[in-house]
This record gives sequence, C-alpha cells and structure tokens, in this order.
Amino acid sequence: MKIIGLAGMPGSGKSTVASILQENGAAVIDCDDTVAQIYSLPYSAKIVAEIVRGPHAYEIINNEGGIDKAKLANIIFSDEDSMKKLITFIHPMVVIEVCRRLKLYEEEGRVLTIIEGVFLYESKMHLLCDKVWFVDALEEIRHKRLKKRGWDANEIRRREARICTTHQFSATIDNSNTKEELRKAIEIFMDTDNLRDPRAEVMNLALEHFAKTTETRKQVIKMLIKAAEVLSGEIQDMQVLMKELTK
Repeated sequence: MKIIGLAGMPGSGKSTVASILQENGAAVIDCDDTVAQIYSLPYSAKIVAEIVRGPHAYEIINNEGGIDKAKLANIIFSDEDSMKKLITFIHPMVVIEVCRRLKLYEEEGRVLTIIEGVFLYESKMHLLCDKVWFVDALEEIRHKRLKKRGWDANEIRRREARICTTHQFSATIDNSNTKEELRKAIEIFMDTDNLRDPRAEVMNLALEHFAKTTETRKQVIKMLIKAAEVLSGEIQDMQVLMKELTK
C-alpha cells in the first residue's frame, strides 16, 4: 500500500483533492476529522482549557460543555505557547488513530491511502508517507474561498503564518483552475506513480454503465465480476465493492 501525505495552504482545496483521490479508490484519513472526534469526547473541553490556560481559556467551553472551535482558534493562533501545548496534547492521539486506520486499510488490500493534514511534518506523520503532496492556489483565489468561510483578513494572515512551506514536498498540485482541470492533474500524478486501484476503476465503469442503462442490478453485477476476472483474475478482491451494488 502506498501512503501519500496531503498538506497545503488554507483555502487551497486539500479536501477537494482528497475527494477526487477517493473517487479513484484511495482511502482518506482526514486529521481534522480525527481532532474533531477527540474534541467531542466527554470532558475533553475541560482538559483542553486546562492545557491552553490563560485568562480566557474557559471561554472555549460552550453551553453544551463542548469546545467552541472558533474561540479556541482565536486563542491558539494568537499565542504561540498555547499552540505548542495543544499540539503536544493532540498530536500523539491523532498519530495513534492514523496508524490504526493505516493498518486497517492495509488489511483491506487498499492500494493507496491519503493522510490529509496541515501539520504533517510537525507531528512527524510525514515519516509514515511514501510521498507528501502540497496543494496550493493563487493567493487571491485562496483568500476568496476563505472569506466565504467568514474569515477576515486578520484571520487569514494568522492561519497562513502557521503554515511552513519550506518542507521538502514531493509534488505541488495547483488548484487555481476548474475542478475538471484539477481532476486531470491528479490523474496524471496517479498514473505517474502507479497509484490507481483497478477495483475502483471497475466499480466506476460498472456504476457509469448502470446509470446509463435500464439493466437490472444483477446484470451489472455479472458485468462487474467479468471485468474483475479480466483485470485481476480474482473475484474475492471484489467482495467489498460488490456489497455497494447489492445494497
């Protein structure tokens, strides 16, 4: 299994790149989602408030006892010490969960897994990756996207200041143009590094055919099995994909 790290500037479209890779058969681990899961654990808000400390630390706890992410961001992106303390607390738990899922995806026979995260190098997760791709876009385009999220100029500057762009990235993906152009660029990267999963390609072909015809699901499944035999010679490898068509 190949592992690709996905980093990038705020507003560059890392999640869009990850979704296109997922469409092509990749498993995706979103580190932000993992952090959100940690924050949602019972009593985690009080622990994070204690770690961050400072006069306004307990303001991050909302009425439901959870973490107000916007207020937490205001604190940690304004105070280097608070940021370091939080990273020291959060990153080991994120790394453990990432490693757990990598093992799971390897056992499933995945060809490619993506680790999407802002601080891949700071958390040393780049060491898990065969390559790390950096997603970027023209500054005016990124800022336009971020303003749609409600970020003002100060917030954008604060967030961008935390991103280190001097690391050695294997490749840079430009997401300044249309999604179709982005898709073509990603497919070139995948073909160059032999990252395509034949099973996913069979699935996409079968689903496309199913959408264009009035054939029954059983007929499509038969076609899928035949294609699997041609591509890999093993029907067993297709079992996970078959479940999607037989739901």
